Amino acid sequence: MKTKLSFTEIQQVIADLQDDLYSQLKLEANEALLKFPAFLGRGYLRGIRFREGLDLHVQEYVLKTDLLLHAQNFSLETTCASLTFCLSGRFRSTFPSVSSEITMQSRGAAFYTSPYAAGTLEFKAGEHIHFVEITIKPTLILSLIGQELAELPQNLQQAIQSGASEHAIHLCDTSAEMTHVLHKIIHCPYHGQIRDVYLEGKVLELIALYFSQFCPFSSPLSVQSSALLKPKEHQEIERLYESREILKENLMTPPTLAELSKRVGLSERQLQKGFQELFGTTVFAVLHHDRMEYARQLLETGQISVGAIADMVGISHRGYFAQAFKRKFGRTPKEYMKQFGKT
Repeated sequence: MKTKLSFTEIQQVIADLQDDLYSQLKLEANEALLKFPAFLGRGYLRGIRFREGLDLHVQEYVLKTDLLLHAQNFSLETTCASLTFCLSGRFRSTFPSVSSEITMQSRGAAFYTSPYAAGTLEFKAGEHIHFVEITIKPTLILSLIGQELAELPQNLQQAIQSGASEHAIHLCDTSAEMTHVLHKIIHCPYHGQIRDVYLEGKVLELIALYFSQFCPFSSPLSVQSSALLKPKEHQEIERLYESREILKENLMTPPTLAELSKRVGLSERQLQKGFQELFGTTVFAVLHHDRMEYARQLLETGQISVGAIADMVGISHRGYFAQAFKRKFGRTPKEYMKQFGKT
């Protein structure tokens, strides 16, 4: 079974969703959070605007049926340049000016300009789809990369200089440096304005890392100097990130350290040492952080009781959950819900 929707219909679904679930939701003025409608699946879309012409979108969901999104005849004002990174899952897309289908999958990245935002996107049911997208005005790209524009492939140069009125696309693999920054974005430890400053810095870093691959004299280094790492060490870093994703997907019943070690092919000692070096804390502390973050997101919807949320993040003791949440965010779960107009 496949669900076919136009972007106009998707916009209506989102509008209905906002009316039903988020009419009282008061996120930051520059942020929007949408929960997938139940008939499509489960998941969320979160968008943050840092400044005019620079937006961050994080999408994570599992669909109940295959989904085909179709868009055409948008106004010229909707032309955009996008930089997309796929963390998991895959999807196919087509554009009017490109004869073949384009497939993006885990660890893939794509920069594209899409006149009139026209094209189709196809997602498969049952896959854990997780990707990060940066939308950026071509004029901002020009101001950021300056003379290095001449180092880009000719089709990208023309598309950027035309203000994205021409179609262009470039596919590549996500480098170790990009992967590191992506996980910093996904697992951002800050909130409020500090969070926005931190995330905007990471978004600009991703843009720099992407365009630096075209510049022969650029040699960007991550904080781990991963460009100097051996292939075996790159693999270990990827497995550490995989370990964190496994924990995040199993907050209610997380694997033991021994089970996690076996699943990713690292020893328990490598896991413990790697988490300290990469995330700055222990495996348990990372699990606890991600549990609190997920609890915070669920509380913002106001659709689930505090007790149910505690169960969903794997903390059965209500008192401990309330104390842990208050230590993390400065408010009890009930106090946190009240600020969103929920009781």
